[in-house]
Amino acid sequence: MSNASWQQPYKDELLSSWLARVALHSGCDPLTLTGAIWPKWRMWTIDADRGLTASRAMHAAAWFGCEPDAVHAATLGGLVDRLAGVSARSRPVVPWITALGNRNRQRYAGLPCCPQCLASDPEPFFRRAWRLAFVVGCEVHGTRLIDRCPYCHALIAPHLCISKLPNLARCSACGRDMRRYVPPLAEVDAMAFQRRAMEVLSVGEGLWDGGAVSGVDWFRRMRGMLAPSRCIVVRADFQEPALRPNNLLLEMQSPREREARLCSFITILRVDAASKSAGAAGLPGAVRASRKAGESPIPVSKELVQADWERWLRRNRRW
Repeated sequence: MSNASWQQPYKDELLSSWLARVALHSGCDPLTLTGAIWPKWRMWTIDADRGLTASRAMHAAAWFGCEPDAVHAATLGGLVDRLAGVSARSRPVVPWITALGNRNRQRYAGLPCCPQCLASDPEPFFRRAWRLAFVVGCEVHGTRLIDRCPYCHALIAPHLCISKLPNLARCSACGRDMRRYVPPLAEVDAMAFQRRAMEVLSVGEGLWDGGAVSGVDWFRRMRGMLAPSRCIVVRADFQEPALRPNNLLLEMQSPREREARLCSFITILRVDAASKSAGAAGLPGAVRASRKAGESPIPVSKELVQADWERWLRRNRRW
């Protein structure tokens, strides 16, 4: 590994991926590395990818020999600002950012990834874009993202990798190479929504009711229409373990569950467009009416989020 590959993160690499990757290269586990960088801070007990304070970013920059801006760029802070505004950074669940559900170093959700992208990387690393709740498939390979090991079904958790593992493509639980697994193709409708949302995120504005609105406003309105009560998911194959219809927030669901929610939403749009003419450019009339009903409630405390997750895990015998 060249010095440049560990002194700075790769393009679009997550902060946690960068730190875990450097730790394995250095012959230690991620907990040891972060303990050396921040002796008085237990980084892995929270979702540090959401953002770092200025002082902690400076500590990391000094340790790696890079600029603090490079450290901040590896977090999700900039994406959060464009998706939901600066004020959303402190919320327990940030709209459109997948939640990990930290409980000490353990988590309720895995880190989404594309095994084929990991296989094509010079060094496997995890992308920031994979943490976006509307990203359910890989734009390069067209396959569905996974958040569990395809072999032992443990949650994908790079921060739990031990020093003897050669890279982040290995499962932290069973040690098998996830790059050998080829996921099924992602649903066409879900990928279409994903591309539209990525375009709005990139440009900073989107169309709504025939007029241009800010990107934050577009994502706020769209998030309100993706509530479980409006986009009901019915599992056709009751033997498919990855798809368990539930009332969890979109950000707390697995890639397969989020994909099904997006497909349900696209179906609603299609049915509405076929049944009546919109009368105005933009979203159909029935969808405009549902937008006025308001957003789906997002918990305002960490305790409510954890209670919701634990209730679902117990009901499905996963915890």
